Amino acid sequence: MELNYDFEFQSIFPKAVWLVPECKRLLDEVGIAHNVQGNHVPAFVDPATIVALRREPDKIRTMMLGAGWSLLPYEGEASPEKAQFLIPQLLEIHAKAESRAYDAHAAKYAVFDLFGFTKKLTM
Repeated sequence: MELNYDFEFQSIFPKAVWLVPECKRLLDEVGIAHNVQGNHVPAFVDPATIVALRREPDKIRTMMLGAGWSLLPYEGEASPEKAQFLIPQLLEIHAKAESRAYDAHAAKYAVFDLFGFTKKLTM
């Protein structure tokens, strides 16, 4: 079977989170923009390619992850689940920063912790 190695860049934080003013302000303050290189990982568009990759030895999968590739099929910006999870989390961090429960460093680390968690889910 011939595999399709076409890929797209999958957002870690989807564009929808920047449409919420509080989330946009928070992300701007910590320096995360939708179009920055670190907010995207390459993902194959063909699910059959992902299935074939998952059948490869652990060494191959580890190499792909280490190179920054997702082992999940490309979902695009249309999938709402990620934004539905992230927006309330970012709003909570924003509210804590606004109420001074978090200082600027705590807010930044909370956002980057959420970003790291989301990146693991995207890979």
